[in-house]
Amino acid sequence: MLKDCLESHGDCHHSSLGDLGKGPPPLPTRVLDVSSHERIKVSESHGERADYAALSHRWGPPTTAKLLLKKSNLNELRNGVPLCTLPKTYRDAVRFTKGMGLRYLWIDSLCILQDNRQDWLQEGEKMADVYSNALFTISATTAVGDSSGIFIRKYEQTTALYADSVSDKQNRVYLRGCYTHKQCTKSLEDGEMTRRGWIFQEALLSHRLIHFPSDCCIVWECRANFLSERSRTIDQIAPYCDGYKYSSRASPRQHTSTRIAFQRHWSGIIKDYTSRHLTVNDDRLHAISGTIEFVKKLTGFANVGGLWIPTLPYELFWLSRFKPNANVSDGENLSKERLYRAPSWSWVS
Repeated sequence: MLKDCLESHGDCHHSSLGDLGKGPPPLPTRVLDVSSHERIKVSESHGERADYAALSHRWGPPTTAKLLLKKSNLNELRNGVPLCTLPKTYRDAVRFTKGMGLRYLWIDSLCILQDNRQDWLQEGEKMADVYSNALFTISATTAVGDSSGIFIRKYEQTTALYADSVSDKQNRVYLRGCYTHKQCTKSLEDGEMTRRGWIFQEALLSHRLIHFPSDCCIVWECRANFLSERSRTIDQIAPYCDGYKYSSRASPRQHTSTRIAFQRHWSGIIKDYTSRHLTVNDDRLHAISGTIEFVKKLTGFANVGGLWIPTLPYELFWLSRFKPNANVSDGENLSKERLYRAPSWSWVS
C-alpha cells in the first residue's frame, strides 16, 4: 500500500510547506533512532533530511507510570536504552517502523522535554511539520494507554473465507479471514483515538495513517484510498468518514477556492474537534495550534482566538454544546468554564 501510494498518488505528496516528492523532509528537532538491535536512542537533528514515521497514541490515565523525556534522563536516552524498557505501544511502534525499512520514529513523549515549558511550547508549534512531513503515522487506534500495545486482537471473528490458489507443484490453498465493512467501521468509530482532543490534529495533518484496530484488520488511510490490509476498499465506512473526512483525505488545500468554502470546511473541523475530550480545558487552543499554523502558511490568513479574520463575521455564529449538570449548582458548574482562556466571542472560551 505504501509503495503504491508513493508511486501513484500525486495528492499524497504535497505538504503545506512544499512538495514531499522533492526528497526526504527535514527531521524534527529530536527523533528516535531505531536502527540499533534491541536499543533505541534520542537523536538530535541539525538540518538532516530523512524519512521517518510518527506515532499517534493515547498516553493513558495520569496515574499510570510513563517513560517521558526529561532534563534528568536526556543524556541517558541520547546514549540509548534497551528496547525492553519502553512501554509496549512504543516497542510495537519501533518494530513496525523498522519492519517498514525506516530508521527514525517520532514519539511526542520521548522527543519533547516534558519538564521544560519553553521546549514544549516551541515543539508544539512545529506539530504541523512533524505530522505532515512524516512518511506515515502509526495510529494506536484502540489502545487505551501506552502499556496496551498496538498489535491488539480482542478476538478473532471471520465472516467469510476467501481462497487464494498458488500455482505450484503441490497446488496449495491458503485461507484467510475477512472482516466486513461494518466490523471495520465499528472498530474505528469505537477507538480511543476518535475521542481525544490532542490526537485530532495528528490525524488531520498526517498524509498517511495506518490504523491498528483491536477487533478488525489493519486499515490504511491516505488522500486517495481507504483500504483494509486485505487490499479491499472500505467504501461503506461513511459513518466513520463523517467524523474523519477533514483528515488527510480532505486536505485544507482543497477547500480554499473561496472564503465560504474555506469557512464551511473549518467549521466542520471545529465541530469535530470540540466534540472530543481534553484532560485540561486550558489546552483547547494549544491542542489545535499545529493545525492553525498549517492553515496560516497555506492561506496567509490571520487567526485571532481560533477564528480567521477573513471569515470572522461567519465564524462568530457558533453555539456551545455545554450542558450544566443538574446535580451541581450553577456556581460550582460554571466556575471553571469562566476562567479566561480566550475572548468571550471565540469558541475557545
